[in-house]
Amino acid sequence: MKLQTTLLFGSILIANAMAPAHAAGPRPLFQFPAECGQIWDASTYDGHWPDQDSIDITVRDANLANIGAGEPVLASAAGKVTFAGLVNDEYRIYLDHGDGWVTHYIHLETENPLPIKVGRQIAQGEQIGRTGKSGAQAIHQHYSQLQDGKAVRIAFAGSLIDTHAGNASSYGTWGKSSAEKIISLNCAGNTFMGWTQSGDHYNLLYKPGTGQTKIVRTNPNGAGVTATWNGTWSTGWTNFVPYHLATGGHPHAIVYKSSTGQVSFLRLNLHGAGVTTLSSGTWYKGWTDFVPLTLAGDKYFIAYDSVHGYANIDRIHATGDGSTAVYKRTWEPGRTAIVPYQLGNAQYLLMYKGGTGEVEIDQITGSGSNIAVSEAWSGAWTKGWTNLVPVSHLGQRFLLGYKAATGDAKLMRLKANGQGVETTADMGWTKGWTAFSPMLIGGKAHVLLYKLGNGEAKVVRFKDDASGVDTVWEGTWTTGWK
Repeated sequence: MKLQTTLLFGSILIANAMAPAHAAGPRPLFQFPAECGQIWDASTYDGHWPDQDSIDITVRDANLANIGAGEPVLASAAGKVTFAGLVNDEYRIYLDHGDGWVTHYIHLETENPLPIKVGRQIAQGEQIGRTGKSGAQAIHQHYSQLQDGKAVRIAFAGSLIDTHAGNASSYGTWGKSSAEKIISLNCAGNTFMGWTQSGDHYNLLYKPGTGQTKIVRTNPNGAGVTATWNGTWSTGWTNFVPYHLATGGHPHAIVYKSSTGQVSFLRLNLHGAGVTTLSSGTWYKGWTDFVPLTLAGDKYFIAYDSVHGYANIDRIHATGDGSTAVYKRTWEPGRTAIVPYQLGNAQYLLMYKGGTGEVEIDQITGSGSNIAVSEAWSGAWTKGWTNLVPVSHLGQRFLLGYKAATGDAKLMRLKANGQGVETTADMGWTKGWTAFSPMLIGGKAHVLLYKLGNGEAKVVRFKDDASGVDTVWEGTWTTGWK
């Protein structure tokens, strides 16, 4: 099946958007342009535009039905928007990554007005749109990597894929079981959903591509984990928000699917023995980030749409089976990390734009339905931090920062009154860590790290003075956990 892709541009703007400024440098560490852990089909065909090195991608169920509608489209690497608009009914976004490298994302869902503007700086993993079929016959993304203006064989996470112009067997596999399967390692901001109960730390692990779900309990002193429950959920859940209610002793959680807006409120059973669904429904399908908050003893969460900047704060019902919006605003779009933390009795929110390095700390005050958000500090960091993880250590609050593209890692102490951070350690880690789960053992910060691509897992412990970390356990899990 040939998918409609227009060959005629009819626009000088499009041609200029494709043209490199100079000879290409090394290829960026491009990631697959879909949600962390999802498994998508890739195909091409003879006559594909601009050539057979471009691919058509979508996600399918076990019966090969196309279920890609509305799935988030994520930037493969940091870059600048050079084109965002319609070409013969196709909604396209082009990103310039510098040194002659450009990526194309085509057939996205259309909106009026289109939210992504030319000139916007985009971070790796930032959502830029949704999978659609604008100007096409079927729902999919048409995706290309261009070097000096020419499509080249695509590489994700440093490895060349099998679907390309030089492999005729990869032609015409659209909708067939023979299509290449690619798992997304585009995991900026990803953390395991973790919680503490009766002194034990638990994590919920989930494979978006298969629905396999597991709860594990951290062993004493951080020496690995023990599974307490296994289950199977539907595929495609993107957000997981844990919280504790004051009554009943049970931790709870909210799970959400960005592509459909499907949401469920869960009770996490005692001792990690599975979950109980309290209620389900459908919300706005554009939320990209959820973070939990506690204000005056009540439980809240922030929902944020990084494409448009929409932000809601909801108060969770005391029964744990729903929530009520108490704050609705439009914040700046493009924030790629939303990090809540408490210092004393004060609740703060650190917000970071990976595309520009802009960072802001706001204080959240109020109670009930009267919530206020006011800026406490702002500054500029380097671009490209993909993970910012809040941790407690020996009575102080820290951030663990990590850049997936380089392996750079940093420990930062959060200053009093929300007045920024001070660096206590700069570290060089390996690339490819995709999930982080902080926990407190004996008063010291421990963090579980995991690589979705190869299953590597480890637990590290902060040094007493936060000048670095020590590894306390290493192991290998199956791949694909988000």
